[in-house]
Amino acid sequence: MKLMFLGYGSNSFSNLNTVSFLIETDNRKILFECGNSTVNNLHEIIENFSEIDSVFISHSHFDHYLGLPYFIIGRHLDVITRKKYNKDYRPSDLHIYLPSELIEATQDLIRICHKDIKQISYNIFYHKLNTNSIEISDKLTIKPFNVNHTVETFGFSIIKDNDKIISYTSDTLYDDIILDNLRNSKYLILEGMIPLTENAFSNNAKHATFNQMYDVVKEIRPNKAFIVHLQPKYFKKIDEIISEFNNIPNSEIQFPKERYNYVLCV
Repeated sequence: MKLMFLGYGSNSFSNLNTVSFLIETDNRKILFECGNSTVNNLHEIIENFSEIDSVFISHSHFDHYLGLPYFIIGRHLDVITRKKYNKDYRPSDLHIYLPSELIEATQDLIRICHKDIKQISYNIFYHKLNTNSIEISDKLTIKPFNVNHTVETFGFSIIKDNDKIISYTSDTLYDDIILDNLRNSKYLILEGMIPLTENAFSNNAKHATFNQMYDVVKEIRPNKAFIVHLQPKYFKKIDEIISEFNNIPNSEIQFPKERYNYVLCV
């Protein structure tokens, strides 16, 4: 399984501002989150958006969602281009899993902004997210779970052959219910946005501090924990932050400081 990060920061104008990542496994490419910088960063790692057949959006905030209509149109244009060179080309269907209020919003944005496009060049299926397991293939399952944020928000566990490979919390304050969903994960993608000195903001906005993230890693003990949703003013202090956290036996904590590709041991 290959994990490709497209961004690791919180909402800002940085080109890495969106927490977003791509999973590649068993000839499937699955995109998690699609903020305003995601589409631009995707162009650097894949040739054609039609390679992606599933998208998961955790919640409605702009830095996690706003790039989705752009991605849908970009995929449409990629398919049209491919059909020009191969009239027999048949793109895969696109399945999008997202909170219910975003389904109509996405359709409206495309209808209003692209009146020139009468029909999308591939099939799109929108799915309302809940906590039911989603069977991507006979080997791969995505298990959504609720997290503690200011709007309806989901985390996701990626399960392959009954092993919980990756769990991702999105924006949240951690609690015992979330910890139960993270247990037995080989890899974690966790929010760690700000230091403990900004605890008042953390509690009001429901974003985790570095210390809260660290407590989760100590409890779960994954092979590796990737820390995301970093507030941009701390980008230059990543090494300093990490140096405080790498004393957990058998676990490694790091920020995906660039658009890194990781091959996961599964």
